[in-house]
Amino acid sequence: MNKLNKNGKDENIIGVILTQSTTSRAVFQLRYGWERTNRIFEGMIVLIRIKDTKQRVLGRIESIVPNNELFRSGNIFSDARKNGIPLPSSFAQSWVLVETQILLNVDNLGAVTIPPSPGDKVFLITPEEAEEYLFKRTKNNPDIKFGHLHGYAPRPKKNDGIPIPLNIDNLPMHIGIFGVTGGGKSYDTGVLIERLLSIKSLDSNGNFLGKISYPSIIIDAHGDYLCYFRHAREKSFVYSSSLDFNLDNFRHFVFPKVYNKRRDQGENLRNVKRVAVNFNLLNPREISELIVLYYHGVVGVGEKQITTLTQVLRKKKESNEKLDLNKLISTEDGIKEIMNFIITKQKNLSGKSEEEYVYTSSPTKNALERILTKFYDEVEYFHQLLSSPSPFKKEEYIDTIIMNGLVNIIDFSAEGSASAEIKVKQFFMSYLATILFNRFRRYNIEEDQKYHLFFLIEEAQIYCPSSSYDISASLAKEKIRAIATQGRKFGLALGIITQRPSFVDQIVLSQLNSFVIHRIAAADISLIRKIVGNLPESILHKLTTLRTGNIIISGQMNFLPFPLWGEVVGSVERLIKPDVGEVKPSIDLYNLQNKKVIEK
Repeated sequence: MNKLNKNGKDENIIGVILTQSTTSRAVFQLRYGWERTNRIFEGMIVLIRIKDTKQRVLGRIESIVPNNELFRSGNIFSDARKNGIPLPSSFAQSWVLVETQILLNVDNLGAVTIPPSPGDKVFLITPEEAEEYLFKRTKNNPDIKFGHLHGYAPRPKKNDGIPIPLNIDNLPMHIGIFGVTGGGKSYDTGVLIERLLSIKSLDSNGNFLGKISYPSIIIDAHGDYLCYFRHAREKSFVYSSSLDFNLDNFRHFVFPKVYNKRRDQGENLRNVKRVAVNFNLLNPREISELIVLYYHGVVGVGEKQITTLTQVLRKKKESNEKLDLNKLISTEDGIKEIMNFIITKQKNLSGKSEEEYVYTSSPTKNALERILTKFYDEVEYFHQLLSSPSPFKKEEYIDTIIMNGLVNIIDFSAEGSASAEIKVKQFFMSYLATILFNRFRRYNIEEDQKYHLFFLIEEAQIYCPSSSYDISASLAKEKIRAIATQGRKFGLALGIITQRPSFVDQIVLSQLNSFVIHRIAAADISLIRKIVGNLPESILHKLTTLRTGNIIISGQMNFLPFPLWGEVVGSVERLIKPDVGEVKPSIDLYNLQNKKVIEK
């Protein structure tokens, strides 16, 4: 219901429709009192009431154009302006025109078939109206509130904000979160993580069933989300008027060397775990591909080495079902055992097929020895990724994540990964993506109940790069592609976070069906236009200059059939504040240089 002021006038009427409106565009003039206000913005959603048909129509403000008779081009005041003579602009006729894109008929959420008429009133939307008809389809659908409509952020001491609901049931359709550094991407992702920890589950009739936590695995490239673990040392639960979640649901995963060092220093390791790999969860072909791909860095190279190693592992497993493949590959003795097996096979090949001989030829054997040695030195000897204990070495841990709604932060920051090379991180990512995909594929075949998990990857261009991104290796790309193209059928949702979407694999991007877009680089505009599809030019032109925390929401998680401009930073309070901090060289250098040792 619109609010009336003391004179009985509707305070939310901001303008009146002018002539020549169509079903796609309209122009209205701002009313007195709204012309100089700071509450009307480009990108805002407004409501138009068509008097003749009683229809209510939504429009998006595309441009705001102030006019003044004294400053019309070519009028009689041109010489006065040219000579710098002050003009009494406040006494001249002035007005503000607002160009608006017509979006939809809110009464049936369909297309507008009759244009607004001259004289029709334009209104701001009230929170009550937004709940009544703008987002009415959310009443029987579970949602999370993520930011507020642009221009409708809550004002101090006023409960007048309009939050944006996201359809949580469409998260398995995959989501992309894009934005350059400084656009608010990490902060807003933290807001999303918190909202996923406290979801209201509803039945088909909209009845409340209870609260759930969406199980997640998050690749944290820079330690942006470790604030949750530091906060958990003080208390387990977080409450607000609209949100509560349990910090005990978080797990912090670091590389084994980091974990061991912190343990030896007596640190509090509550809910801190190690990342590690268990080759016994993979078949011989998958193991061989991972190891050979680690050496070469790209797919399509080393097929003979892959085939040879696959044959060796398969035959050794057939001769001893209890053989620990992880132990075989994680020790120098195990590597010698593999090479001796190949040498023995070479000696017994007299009269065998040429194909078998090729796969155990000396060049292949020598190459495979180099591959296994390099893999052992970098993955096991330096990082202990095969021999260390870890929940991710047990397939059942994925069940545990889902059943308990756990949020697993994989700390790939320099501090959490022992400064591991990108290739080592890619190797673990490829393993993780493989066991996730395999497990969910089995869920789909063997289980009647549907399982769900959110796999969120920060700096995604490192793990599934496009051909234009210059990176030394792309070990995990094929596995992430498999999740992107098939994961939605199994309930495995993929989230892609990147500064440069142009550097992410195009197949992966093509499978994203929801988007949260922050300020982006100009070079990415053409790609955004292509993959998002329904962004009007008025919004596309703003993407390179969006303020920090401003976002464009589009796709399946948006309840409305058109993109929304939202605000997160400053309008939605993140309960656990990020504590990574800004880099300020001027202050850091001042502190260092004023504590320097005085030379004698």
